[in-house]
Amino acid sequence: MKYQSVPAVKASDMILNDAGVVLLDVRTREEYDGELGHLRDAILIPVQELQSRLSELDSHRGKNILIYCRSGRRSLVAADILQKNGHEVINVEGGMVEWNELKLPGIEYRR
Repeated sequence: MKYQSVPAVKASDMILNDAGVVLLDVRTREEYDGELGHLRDAILIPVQELQSRLSELDSHRGKNILIYCRSGRRSLVAADILQKNGHEVINVEGGMVEWNELKLPGIEYRR
């Protein structure tokens, strides 16, 4: 089964209305801490490390994992990896670029 992709505004609604959703940021640490910020309570696993760190997501099996990156490209790669490993995944189209442009809630910045 193929995973679903949703625009950032729909992802924001899902976060606000579903306490069980898991957020996965697949950017680098520098991007996570950078000017676009990151989503509150997001797990950071860079896409290039995802395959070797899959066990860190075992406790989230059966939950919807919202995957995002800067623009929505790397999150597609991550969604493929997770879906093939039995996770319920939803890709966030537009990533943090769109999230910031739309001024959606939940962004945190490194202080």
